[in-house]
Amino acid sequence: MKLFAKSTRLGSGRAGSSASRRPRGLTNHSSRRLRRGLTQALGTVRYAPLIAAWLLGLVAVFVEGREPNPYLIYVRHLQPPFPYPLEGVLIVGAFVTAQVVLLLAVLRPATYRRSWGRSALAVLVCIAFACYTALGLMHAPPYIAAYFLWLLGMLGAVVCVFFWSALSALRAALAVRRATVPN
Repeated sequence: MKLFAKSTRLGSGRAGSSASRRPRGLTNHSSRRLRRGLTQALGTVRYAPLIAAWLLGLVAVFVEGREPNPYLIYVRHLQPPFPYPLEGVLIVGAFVTAQVVLLLAVLRPATYRRSWGRSALAVLVCIAFACYTALGLMHAPPYIAAYFLWLLGMLGAVVCVFFWSALSALRAALAVRRATVPN
């Protein structure tokens, strides 16, 4: 009877108390499965911003492919309607896809933990794509301009991630240093 009274006291803080026990239906195995499921779900959620950015880039490029090319109208004096530039839109869509795949490979969102080095490499990837695209922007059709604007947005987002990661890593390093340095 004494064992029962000991285990039913609330907030005693002892090992046998009900405050330190797991909920009734949760076994060790099921809690591990729950943790693993949450970890996998969070890993999947971490990919969501890049997948959303990829879809946004593809939609922007494909929609802007329908716009008339001002260069053809005002400089070359050609009259609309123009055919849909399927080949060019597909090539630029492949660039969008290649950049997102490269960013996924560099950042590896499932294991990303304040990795300022990965985000710095992602910034360099975005800058390389932006420089390559900027070289052909002078008389570019609207879908390439849309890709460049999407690219600048990606560059801005990756730069923000870099600063966030660098500051987080710096704060963590300073906290470790303060904890190890004797007063």
